[in-house]
Amino acid sequence: MKPSLRKILIESHIAAIAIAVLVLGSLEFGFRALCTLLWPVATFLFTTVAIFDIPYFSHTFSPQEQYIFMTAVSFFLGALANLGAAWALAYGVYGVGPMRSLTKHCVNSPGRNFA
Repeated sequence: MKPSLRKILIESHIAAIAIAVLVLGSLEFGFRALCTLLWPVATFLFTTVAIFDIPYFSHTFSPQEQYIFMTAVSFFLGALANLGAAWALAYGVYGVGPMRSLTKHCVNSPGRNFA
């Protein structure tokens, strides 16, 4: 009897590697989203300290600020997509979330022995 696709993915660790890559990609996109949003804040605070006063800023979004915001939103959506794909793969193969699948099923699994 042929093993199911789920069993093959568990034994070969392909699902675990894919889940780990997707989780790391999600962390990377999340970090980029935060850095993209924190850069203007850091610039404002540095300018405040440098001139010892509150710098002028307009109450409307400039095209540059719109671009920064849209870039951050796209990074955030990329992080959500990667995390959703990792969750779907982990739940489909292991029946639990991505972090639990990586810690519980992949550390102590013996794998196959071809020797």
